[in-house]
Amino acid sequence: MTTIVHSKSTFTRTVALLTAGTFLHLCLSTTLPAGTWSSEAHAQEGRERRVAVFLLPSKASEKDDAQVLQTLLREEVGKLSGIRALTGSPEPSESLATLVGQSLEDGIRALNDRDAAKAQIILTDVFEKLTRYTGAMDKRTMARVLKARGVAYALSDQLSEAQAMMRASLNIWPEQRDAEYGYTLDVLQTFKGVQRMRSEEGTGGIAVVTEPVGAEVSIGGSVVGYAPVKQTDLPPGMHWVQVSLDGYVRSGSFIEVVAGEEAAHRISLKPRANEAAWEKVIGGMPRAFKSKSAAGVTLPALISMLEADEVLALRAIPQRNGYMIAGWYQSTNSLRTVRLKLKRDANFMGNLQAWLQSTLLAEAGAAEESVGLDAPPRAAVMAVAEEDDDLFIDPNDPILKSKVTVAKKSITDEWWFWASVGGVATALTVGAVVLFAGEDEGTGPVGSVSIDLYKVNE
Repeated sequence: MTTIVHSKSTFTRTVALLTAGTFLHLCLSTTLPAGTWSSEAHAQEGRERRVAVFLLPSKASEKDDAQVLQTLLREEVGKLSGIRALTGSPEPSESLATLVGQSLEDGIRALNDRDAAKAQIILTDVFEKLTRYTGAMDKRTMARVLKARGVAYALSDQLSEAQAMMRASLNIWPEQRDAEYGYTLDVLQTFKGVQRMRSEEGTGGIAVVTEPVGAEVSIGGSVVGYAPVKQTDLPPGMHWVQVSLDGYVRSGSFIEVVAGEEAAHRISLKPRANEAAWEKVIGGMPRAFKSKSAAGVTLPALISMLEADEVLALRAIPQRNGYMIAGWYQSTNSLRTVRLKLKRDANFMGNLQAWLQSTLLAEAGAAEESVGLDAPPRAAVMAVAEEDDDLFIDPNDPILKSKVTVAKKSITDEWWFWASVGGVATALTVGAVVLFAGEDEGTGPVGSVSIDLYKVNE
């Protein structure tokens, strides 16, 4: 588990304890007027609901703890099905997946057709769009782009470029399988070489400094703390470092990590285009917690500025055994009070998720895939033992058709075989293997060869 850290040592200890499950764990309960919930939250069915989330401290000395709670709330809201969590940073109208989705699929289709040149043209454009994107990170989409570029480079015999892209993809999505790179033997061996290097090399680190200080820093899609912050034990290669702070444009860039070294990343954040208007609206938040009338002015203005559908505005008040969270849930045409009792409890995450689901009338989103991004287009891949290495080969790849010769006819090619079988279900033991992959049929290699089949995602 990655520990969220802060520049202040006392806060570092607090957060470490929180993430370890020994301090500040929250047990949530709600106090809501009867009959307050309706189906309004589902009014935008058919598209993502844009929900802004803010949690402010009750006084300045509690800012650090509130910042951590806000980060956790935003992450959990973003995991709900059909919801896109918004912050105080400007969010593009399109998600990353929507922006590059069709082009990415076109590039992968070109890879499946073994058209490396076409794939490189498409995927280079996709990669450039990805690096310019200022929205929240989509780990899966980014990892797929990097993996696809790595395969395209490998198919073009550009080894160093292929290794760099594959490393970067693994740094974001570590659980990738050999079979996913079974386009050709060269592609596979390039990937296996990257895996070996990652296991043998040491680690490096990244130190992030921002202006202004206190920006949230994530590496590879995981929040690691608030600037200035250092993250160690990172595998070599490119890592996506994203920095965000309410009221400023989100910044992201690839930072190269070298084993045994610490890379420095300094960034000056650019204020929102409507900085003055933002300061006015956010400056009204303290008053919004004091009266419904003030909230009825400030929160709709916040929704309009962020182009949100809803906003969850909360304030954290320390108590002896935890926190009291109180605030507002503003939807398109309704303002509701929410109250959460937070106390030290080991069931923090489960209770938090349950409360958000009931508050926003949303279901838990599908869990992120732990393995698998894209695979070659065949439904089956052959694994052959060769000098202690497992080689994944597409049975219909030209490499088999050109280099494998059939020593004898398969028994299934003889007319008498099918005549003798008739309609009777017979158990047969045959010293040959017949493979059918995709829409192409063939007898495949025959003889007493030991072959293991691995099903991969299409």
